[in-house]
Amino acid sequence: MGISKQALSNPVAVYMILLGLLVCGIITVLRTDLSLLPAVAVPHITVVTRYPGSGCREIESRITRLLEESISASPGLVSLRASSVDEYSVISARFSRQTEPEQAVSDVRDKIDSCINLLPEDAQRPRVYRYNPQSKPSVIIAFSPVMPELDLRGYMEKNIRGLFERAPGVARAGLSGGHEKEIRIAVKMDALASCRIDLAELPEIIRSANSGSSAGIVQQGNYEYTVRLDGEFRTLHDLRSAAVAYKNGRPVLLSDIADVNYEFKKQQSMVFIGNREQVLLEIYREPGKNPMELTAACRKIARELDVKICRPAIIYEEAGEIIISLRGLAASALLGGIASFAVLWFFFRSFTLPLLVSASIPVSLACACLGFFFTGATLNIMTIGGLCIAVGMALDNSIIVCEAVQSRLSHKTRNAVLSGAQKSESAVTASTVTSLIVFLPLVFIKGLGADFFRELACAVCFTLLASMFVSLCGLPVFMASLPDYSFSGREKKHKQKENVNSARFSGFENFYKKLLGKFLLHKKKWFLLYPLLAVISLACAFFLKKELLPEPPSLILKADLLLPQGTSLERTGSIVSSITEIFSHKTGILTALAGAGREENTFDDIEKKGTHYGYLKFFCSGVKEAADAEQELIDRLSGSGIKFFICREYGPAGDIIQGNKNNYLEFYTDSREKSRQAAELLISRMKEIKIQAQSDYDLERGEIHIIFNRSLAAGLGINAKDTADTLRTALEGKNSGLMYFPGQEIPIHISLHPEDTHKAAGSLRVKSENGLLLPLDLFTEIKRTNGHAALRRKDGRNIIRITFGQEQDRRNINAVQMKKIIELAAAVNSSFQPVRDDQAEELAQNFRETVLALVLSILFVYMFLAASMRSAVEPLAVLLSIPLIPAGVVPALFITGHSLNLFSGLGIIILSGTVVNNAILLHEASGQAKTAREIIEAAAGRLKPVLCTTLTTIFGMLPVALNMLPGTGMQAPLAVTVISGLIVSSLLSLFFVPAFLTTEKHIITELRKTTRSDLKMNSERTAGQIP
Repeated sequence: MGISKQALSNPVAVYMILLGLLVCGIITVLRTDLSLLPAVAVPHITVVTRYPGSGCREIESRITRLLEESISASPGLVSLRASSVDEYSVISARFSRQTEPEQAVSDVRDKIDSCINLLPEDAQRPRVYRYNPQSKPSVIIAFSPVMPELDLRGYMEKNIRGLFERAPGVARAGLSGGHEKEIRIAVKMDALASCRIDLAELPEIIRSANSGSSAGIVQQGNYEYTVRLDGEFRTLHDLRSAAVAYKNGRPVLLSDIADVNYEFKKQQSMVFIGNREQVLLEIYREPGKNPMELTAACRKIARELDVKICRPAIIYEEAGEIIISLRGLAASALLGGIASFAVLWFFFRSFTLPLLVSASIPVSLACACLGFFFTGATLNIMTIGGLCIAVGMALDNSIIVCEAVQSRLSHKTRNAVLSGAQKSESAVTASTVTSLIVFLPLVFIKGLGADFFRELACAVCFTLLASMFVSLCGLPVFMASLPDYSFSGREKKHKQKENVNSARFSGFENFYKKLLGKFLLHKKKWFLLYPLLAVISLACAFFLKKELLPEPPSLILKADLLLPQGTSLERTGSIVSSITEIFSHKTGILTALAGAGREENTFDDIEKKGTHYGYLKFFCSGVKEAADAEQELIDRLSGSGIKFFICREYGPAGDIIQGNKNNYLEFYTDSREKSRQAAELLISRMKEIKIQAQSDYDLERGEIHIIFNRSLAAGLGINAKDTADTLRTALEGKNSGLMYFPGQEIPIHISLHPEDTHKAAGSLRVKSENGLLLPLDLFTEIKRTNGHAALRRKDGRNIIRITFGQEQDRRNINAVQMKKIIELAAAVNSSFQPVRDDQAEELAQNFRETVLALVLSILFVYMFLAASMRSAVEPLAVLLSIPLIPAGVVPALFITGHSLNLFSGLGIIILSGTVVNNAILLHEASGQAKTAREIIEAAAGRLKPVLCTTLTTIFGMLPVALNMLPGTGMQAPLAVTVISGLIVSSLLSLFFVPAFLTTEKHIITELRKTTRSDLKMNSERTAGQIP
């Protein structure tokens, strides 16, 4: 007994099942987590080590190489990048997707512990961060002080930053901008020399004078008292009055040799919103953590802060981007459902049947959400995008059943429903299984595509399975419970409209019959066009732009500005703040943010460190407003002498979504010194092909090398370590404890007086072992040279970077120019080997996996059709619609400007199971036909369901393809691929499939005739030989 007959025998059970599924689906929607993307956690570990006072060469030789060699033995490591800059070593390790993040962190820490004793004593312990330094913050909060005299930066360091870093899912919270107070001791060189005081010993002298401790316990009578020495500085007068030495029996006070003042620290960075300077807190998320929970925790902390001290303002949060995207996708699904309903009404010219068919949509979507709950998937742009794609497809099965029932309206209502439903069971099952089976290869493939598309595949599969149940069980019950006139069209007031509608479509069927008849008369000529279309379209596909993931519209505009080296922080800040003030008053700009300089603990772009660096970031209300702001910004910066690079930001998922949009190329090199001239020659050659660029060597800055004469120093009793400590204290300064004020702790900082720093390299005095203070130029030699701004390595090899100019980036340089640059690099230096970036490797791997998935999908569809048709030959006529897919997809991608990416590849895989559905209908209708005329009549009889199912699928995806609402940008290439491939393949299938069927039946008939003739001749020969 068929499933439809069982459903009609117990309609109450069907109603209860559908109602239960609907209720459970609604509950799961309310309780399912939200996220922007599936939980694709790529373990990315960053190891940061600080070695105060050291240059990039020392950092590389003493720290980076040791840690790099040790970490490289970590299991699951995919790539290892290292950068050495002044005082910092930054190592970024990327692990395979199969590696657990916690295990990766544990392995890296174990490797660091194994070599920690080999690092310099003055180096700080390496810190391990669980994030990619190229990632973007999940939450950005701007803080403004209520009281202008408040040390807001220092207050946030002590009281606020830790609150956010302890929030669940936070990897790091970084501060930028603002002033920090300190007590600065500016030592005068001449006064220091006259008092014969060693500068390197002065910090310890101050620290000793600023001490208070417990001296024990004394007992007096029946009581015990704690004895405490209170010797700490309480006021600046106490500090100025501290004795630091004795001269001729009299104490030398600190105020005699230094200026002691309560000042702000030298700023490393400035942040502006509009033209107001503020402190910025950027919160980074751990990979794989839920951004909604992180944002909610940050909002709760911000609400609980004391508004009497500072005012927090959230200027960006990833959760807002997620909500906007998901709302846009949900609205697109709704619009797709409405459009599909309009198509149904156009074909049936009745509201009853379209309403019954559309009933499959809410139940199917509810079942899909229920499936998300059991599989652990979240509501993200992949799952909701899958629902948008499946909305139109969910109606196909119900349309097939409806059309089969309508063709049997001469029977009683129940008999017509039962007969039509049972007749369409095989077609509905085959259509659904072929659409589902194409997702089976996702089990076998690897890479980012599999991680992304498994949840989208779950959305489509659950929706289609639910729609099959509704069409075979729910829809027959609905139709059988209604009166005859509700859907038969026999009532008088509907009869005239239905007759007109039938006449119109009959005319269209006759037109199709004529065209198909002419096509079959010249089918040999058209068969030559079939392979030609397939080959040409496949050849054109190689000219499409290829990228890993499509670039969705972004509302965040970012501009990096590089002023001439040596530009002061104040000058850079005034330039960026003036630009921000102009743009903050423009319509469409929600927030205008600007910054100057860079904090020491930021490691995303080493070239952007320094007071000459500035940036602008505009949060816009729409895509058009962002484009207008970008053009105006280009016009303002062009010709100003400022180097700039403008791009769009895509939030914390930008390193996945944006793909490889770097504005540089990297090359392996054996020797950095030998590659200097080669890099200069390469850049000059690039200018000849009109590509402006600069290398790492162009970022070098002037250095003063103090060459230590060991023989002279040994005779004077001076060692290199004491000399380095004295120089570091004089120029960089050194902390010498804290001074405690009510409610705050202020650091004490000692350095040489600013007026004497230019004399430090020669006149600074160093204490010898004999207690003599000797001038530095007595045992050293000064040499001026240029030094590296950064030293880079990848996978244990040295690399140099060639950065394109502001008008060019890697997106704008075509493949021919890129190949020319690589050829030029090999010509100027044979050791230059291009570094294949991780994104290119990911793209190549995912392209191979997508091709494998497509081949497996076609193979599985063929195997299913062969099993259901009980023939190995007949499915070929159905599968011949698949090679026609590129004929529609490739031109559509060219016209719309979309690239060949993972989403368009998945669209082709979906098409391989969708386009055969129409061919299955045509083949099923022509199963009993023997002549060409019978095949034409059968094909014309299936024209209406073919057009109806095709158009409902197309219109269901149309809002996503048109990118009408926010959040549909990533799925747009998939929708364009499916729509274009479905249109062209369906139209061509209406002609090529019947032609192949006639040819197939003709061949089978001839084979049978030949076989019968051979058998007859053999039997006659055998009979003649019998005596």
